[in-house]
Amino acid sequence: MSNDQQDVQQSQRHGRCGRVSRNQEILVKLVFDDGRITHEAAQIAGVIENTARSIINSYIVQTRRRNS
Repeated sequence: MSNDQQDVQQSQRHGRCGRVSRNQEILVKLVFDDGRITHEAAQIAGVIENTARSIINSYIVQTRRRNS
């Protein structure tokens, strides 16, 4: 994947974060932009790990629906 494609995907992710809380935004950025594992990202973002998993799974489902 080219850098331009990565920039577009990153920009799309950041745009979607406008509808979530600050902690959720931090969580999504840590997992998808920084490559952190959910456990670590949850601790940094101050989110319960099971809640973090749910947020990440929902984000993935929404992204797949938009890309279909």
